[in-house]
Amino acid sequence: VDLIKKFILNLKTCSEKINNFNYEILNSSDVVILSGRWEKDFSLNEFLKFFKKYYNNKIIFINRKPRFLSVPTLYFKNSSDLGKLAFSTKSKEIKKINSNLKKQSESNDVIYFDIYNLICKSDSCLVMDSNNILISDESHWTFDGSFFYGKILYKNKFLELIVDDKVNE
Repeated sequence: VDLIKKFILNLKTCSEKINNFNYEILNSSDVVILSGRWEKDFSLNEFLKFFKKYYNNKIIFINRKPRFLSVPTLYFKNSSDLGKLAFSTKSKEIKKINSNLKKQSESNDVIYFDIYNLICKSDSCLVMDSNNILISDESHWTFDGSFFYGKILYKNKFLELIVDDKVNE
């Protein structure tokens, strides 16, 4: 019962934050970066209808990161090739979600940044570097992971995208 009460109270808090947020402040920023655990029923089109009432500058939309079993759990199952194990257990639904979001981004003239393919390549996902776990659960970066992926974002010109309107391909 206490857990349910806490959950309901958190919903109320989120709702209050959304309703009490000063959206006009968005216009004082040059760039807004949207990132999240987008679900299959998320409509970027609908979101932008609401959002563009308050903001008219550059929007960068980051697709959803891959989701797989908790990386520490994967490590205990098979530490020898964690990247391939993560790849084989990743949710196939996320690729479908991202494909839909990319189409919606293009049709709304929103810059789309593909973080999914920076983490997972053709047969492996970057979830560990040397002896450092990079992703702590299904998709959150560890402390080491934030530095590791920060460098990858930099190499893939994410900073230039923010500053110069360049889009990664």
